[in-house]
Order: sequence, then C-alpha cells, then structure tokens
Amino acid sequence: MADSGPPVRRPRVADHRTHWALVAVSAGLVVVVTLTGLFFLRSARLEEARSLAENEAIARGVAAFIEAKEQAYLDVLVSYAGRFRFREAIERRDRAEAVVHLRQLNEAFPELDRAFLADPAGVVWAVYPDVPGVVGRSSAHRDWYQGVSPEWEPYVSEVSRTSPSRGRAR
Repeated sequence: MADSGPPVRRPRVADHRTHWALVAVSAGLVVVVTLTGLFFLRSARLEEARSLAENEAIARGVAAFIEAKEQAYLDVLVSYAGRFRFREAIERRDRAEAVVHLRQLNEAFPELDRAFLADPAGVVWAVYPDVPGVVGRSSAHRDWYQGVSPEWEPYVSEVSRTSPSRGRAR
C-alpha cells in the first residue's frame, strides 16, 4: 500500500468562515420568513376588518330598506283605514262592503298575503281572500293582536301561519 503522505487538512479559517456564512444565511432566511408571516397576518387581519365593515354596511342598508318598506306599508294601511266608505262598512259591520276594500288592498299589494278585519276582542269577521274557518275565529292569542291592542296603534307583527291555502307561509 502506498503511503500518500500525511492527511491534508483544511485551514481552520475556511471552516470558520463557512460556518458563519451558513449561520448568516440561515438567520437571514428566518428573518425573511418571519417578516413575510407577519405581513401576511397583518394583511389577513386588515382584510377581515374590511370585510366585516363591508358586511355591516350592507346589513345596515338592508335594514334601512326593510324599515322603509314597513313604514310604507303602514302608511298605506292607515290611508285605507281612513277611507270614508271603508270606515262606514266597518262601523256597520258590513262584511260584503268591507271585503270589497280588502280585495282592492290585496290587489294593489300582491305581496300582502291576506287582508282581514277583526273586532276589538280579536275575532276575525272579514277576510280576503276568503279562508274557510277563519271568520269567527279569535286571534287574541296572536302576536299582531298582542302588539296592537295595548295602544290601538299600527303594529308590525311577527309572521303568523294560518292554513296553507295559498301555498305560502303567513
């Protein structure tokens, strides 16, 4: 076996420089990855805040629209209640004449599922479109009656459900 001589050793300075270069590159990568992560988190939080603010603005707009529609419906109902012939029909408890006005109201506002009249005790005495079994039935337990009866002022109630005669929830 031939002896090629003493083993060749690298200079210690080169080992030391390589080690510090690797440490510096690793530290630089850690800083870059950390900063990238921080910027990503900040960007995600800002996007979330913007999205929440946008959703809140949309919700407020929809709520204002719904309130305006409800107020418009109340105004229409109050104006119908002020009709002279309608008031006379109610005072006389003339169901046929009252139903004429309820039909006109229903035709003018097709989104109004059913128009009806009830006496102060909550008993329904006129309804359009006609629903068998509703006339003569007490509605004093319903939300609309509980809401309107204390002050006898217009009141927007919860949705109430009666018979499924027209295929829609009431």
